[in-house]
This record gives sequence, C-alpha cells and structure tokens, in this order.
Amino acid sequence: MQVVEGKRWKMDDKEKQFSQMMASIAEIGIEQILPHEVCEVICVKCGKRWISVHPERTLLKELECPNCGQGYVIKTGQLLFEDEVEDDC
Repeated sequence: MQVVEGKRWKMDDKEKQFSQMMASIAEIGIEQILPHEVCEVICVKCGKRWISVHPERTLLKELECPNCGQGYVIKTGQLLFEDEVEDDC
C-alpha cells in the first residue's frame, strides 16, 4: 500500500512494473544512457546484412556478426529514413 496526500491505494501490476523500471534506470545512472546510432551494416566475411542499433561511440571493429564474430562489420551506407536523402541539385 502506498500513501499519497493522506490517501492509500494499491498499485496495480503496470504501476509496479513502471516503478521497478524507474528504479533500474536510477541504479544505472542517467549519464550512462547514451545516444544511439541506427544503420544498416554488412559482414564482409559472410555477407549477412542487418540493422544495427548501438551507442554512437561504438567503433565498427567492436560490432559482431552473429555468424563470424567481431571485426568483419562495415556500414553499407544505405539510407534508412526518407529525411536522410540529400538533394544533390
């Protein structure tokens, strides 16, 4: 039971999950929640392509292909979003 402004209420499951999630974020520390990059990558060893989501500070040599491991991944240069298209005129 929680008490807010002298009133008591029982938290439902969603409120409990939210509360636990916020506690987890507080434990991590807001400074560790970094901006991320989304891009298409390819493994030069096996040819597998996928969309990678990783912190901006991650080096390409640190990305891992699920088949071949670390060290074979490069960006394809493929534009993923319409707003990335540059006007060459």
